This record gives sequence, C-alpha cells and structure tokens, in this order.
Amino acid sequence: MRLSSGQRQSLTAAAQRYHESLDEPTYQYLETRMPADLDPAAQLDAVRTFRLGVVRDPIPGHEDYVGRLSIPYITPSGVVALRFRCMAHEKCEGHGKYLDLPGQASRLYNVQALRDAGDRIYVTSGEIDAFSASLVGFPTVGVSGDTKWQPHWSRNLEDFEEVIAVCDGDDSGRRFGEMIRSKVERVRTVHMPNGCDTNKILVTQGIDAFKALVS
Repeated sequence: MRLSSGQRQSLTAAAQRYHESLDEPTYQYLETRMPADLDPAAQLDAVRTFRLGVVRDPIPGHEDYVGRLSIPYITPSGVVALRFRCMAHEKCEGHGKYLDLPGQASRLYNVQALRDAGDRIYVTSGEIDAFSASLVGFPTVGVSGDTKWQPHWSRNLEDFEEVIAVCDGDDSGRRFGEMIRSKVERVRTVHMPNGCDTNKILVTQGIDAFKALVS
C-alpha cells in the first residue's frame, strides 16, 4: 500500500513525538534488550538511529497505545508504519504483545539493511530481533509474524547470494522457517535453541555465540 506524503508526514511526526518522550523506565527496558557486547554510547546511538520511543502523550487515535514502546518502520521517504510493543516481557497478559495501527499494511522492518548488506542478508520474525542483530554487524530485516509475508518481499531478497532466516526456538519459529523456505530461493534456515530467539542469544551470550549459530 503506497502512502501519501501527508500520511508519511503524520507517521514521522508521531514517531518523533514518541522518541522525544523516552524516559528512564523505557531506557531501562531497552537496556535489557541490547546485545551484551554493545557499550552504553552505542546503545544510545542505536535508540536514536531506529527512533525508538514510548507513547506517553498520544496523538489523537493512539490512546490505546499509551505505555507501549513505539517502533517506527523507517524508509528513505520517512516513517511508513508504527507498531507498539508491550514492555511487560513475559508478564504480558490479557492483551496482545504487539499492536498495529488500524488498517496498517504489513511491511518489512529495517529496510536499510537491504542496502547495508553485502552478499548475505538475515531475516527474523520480529522487530527487536532484527534491530539487535543489525546493531552488531548482521544486516537483518524483520517480518512481523509468519502469516504476514508479502509476495514482493521475495523479489527484495532474490539478488543476495545467501538469505539466512533466523528462526525462534519454538513452534512459531518452526512455522516461520517453513513459510520462508516456501517463498524465498537460496534461503538457509537456522533455528535458535529451544526457548530462545535472536535477541535472547545476543543479550545473554553475546555476538560470538550468535555468530556460531548462524555460521
């Protein structure tokens, strides 16, 4: 779905408002999701680059997202989507962990990785996984679930010599691996250990452990 310039401007303004609303509780949450090898200065740079934020003073229509992490989908033309993540970790109950704007089309997260990558690109199910892997040298795009794949995304990946799908170590990860194998040529699926995803490995074990799993 092609957005008008007005829609992009509105999303970009919302993302900026939420980025400027970052507060200590949100920074503390983000610290728990940063790769172990990343120093504090690099962590701050990452938050700025990816324009992560928190919804404290919502724009009209965003009241349901108060208290959630704001994750903008950024392209050269501006912000084209926003997703909102509950920051309660595994205690997130009674509501969805992620919420989308009504009617929002599925998009690839972190499309800048398509330009930064050389011959190899990584794909994860989830924005936080794509974010954290990209920070430590693994250019990664994120898909917001195994049912969200769009046909034209296969064309975005066809020029890479190798596509590595990094799958969570659970049933959802197995479904994601099966889905992407059916959609993308020259894809290699790598599954994280049971109960782990890309971010958890990078946070708890570091870059070398993750590199060993995807090599």
